[in-house]
Amino acid sequence: MRVEVDLDICQGHGMCEMEAPEVFETQQDHVKIL
Repeated sequence: MRVEVDLDICQGHGMCEMEAPEVFETQQDHVKIL
């Protein structure tokens, strides 16, 4: 699997974790790609 993150689109709301919780984990100050 390949994950590409577009930092211009990311607004820090944790929507990526809601869409793919097995791939993303949001923290208070960053997003972790699992």
